[in-house]
Amino acid sequence: MRSGRSITTYLITMKDTETFLNQYEDHVQTTGFGVPGQEALTRSRMLVIGAGALASPMLSYLTSMGVGSLGIVSDEKIRKSDLPSQPVFGSGQEGKLKSQILASRLRETNPEVKVNLHEQGLNRDNVLSLIAGYDLVIDTTNIPGMSLLINDACVISGKPMIYGSLDFPSGHFSVLNYKGGATLRCLLQNQDAGILIRQPQKVGLATLPALISCMMANEAIKIVSEIGNIASNKLLSFNVFSNQLTSIRLEPVSANQALTTLLSDYAPTPTDNLSKPSRIRSISPKLLDIKIKYKEPLQLIDLRQNPPEPVDESWNYLHIPEETLLSDLERIHQDIIVVLISENGEEAQKLATLLNERHGFDNIHYLEGGMEAWNKQRDGTSIDYENI
Repeated sequence: MRSGRSITTYLITMKDTETFLNQYEDHVQTTGFGVPGQEALTRSRMLVIGAGALASPMLSYLTSMGVGSLGIVSDEKIRKSDLPSQPVFGSGQEGKLKSQILASRLRETNPEVKVNLHEQGLNRDNVLSLIAGYDLVIDTTNIPGMSLLINDACVISGKPMIYGSLDFPSGHFSVLNYKGGATLRCLLQNQDAGILIRQPQKVGLATLPALISCMMANEAIKIVSEIGNIASNKLLSFNVFSNQLTSIRLEPVSANQALTTLLSDYAPTPTDNLSKPSRIRSISPKLLDIKIKYKEPLQLIDLRQNPPEPVDESWNYLHIPEETLLSDLERIHQDIIVVLISENGEEAQKLATLLNERHGFDNIHYLEGGMEAWNKQRDGTSIDYENI
């Protein structure tokens, strides 16, 4: 937070004004940010929970930009599969603690930044004490249950929280508990936003976490320097295939802001299990409605024998009877979500699993409950389920 002092006072109190102004020249010359913004940044204390795909790009930028103090909470170790999405780590470092490698790199990048390591796993017993020494908490765990623990601790402690999650090809982020704004519990209770972040999480191509990570870092900069529009009371979702940024408004719920104690049970200690998602993927009728509503890139494949023609020609729709699907693989997209639809979901589930496990696909979903469940959904949307 800015103190309101004049620029002259800022300059006088800097240990080495010339070095400071040279190192952060671009920041200082940025209208609306300037020396006051940079000074606020150098006094800020941020805690980043996690050290994986969302955390490492963010930590690099926050360090190079001159954040005063950075805490890293992680007991994760480097795996070979981490290297594409976490280029801060190198070949030959497998098995080493991510936090230690990160800390060494960050201290080399900017020795003026204080880097604090918290190498224990985050849990109900230590979360409140860990966040106590920081002004801002950034959740990069990409684990819904763990995010809820972090959220509740931030509400109890009165700390703002930046939340991010990945579900390729989309990534989501929001600023929570900011000046009485919506919390993660408010987000979960929102019909459109909540269902997006409850889905199995997947990193996908390495560029997605890098983009979302930078957006989260940008929110942190705006919060501590008090500039720009903060992503509070909204969930922002970016799709890397369509280049579409979607904003879902969140309403603060007073009961969610009145927590005084943590729940008795939360998710287990976070681990970096993002590179091994389940090969059996499903999508609920409600979530499919949302993806259609926000025009996410999809391919719908109807496996029924004689389905009606789709009413909306803009949908990416194919009719491929289930018995011929395996001989028509060249018609199936590999770079967007593909949803297989059968009458009750059973045949679609079998084929989705087969395609993902034995035919090199990683993007095939089946519609839970099939057309029977989708017809029952009818929750006021304008979609004609019978004529998809």
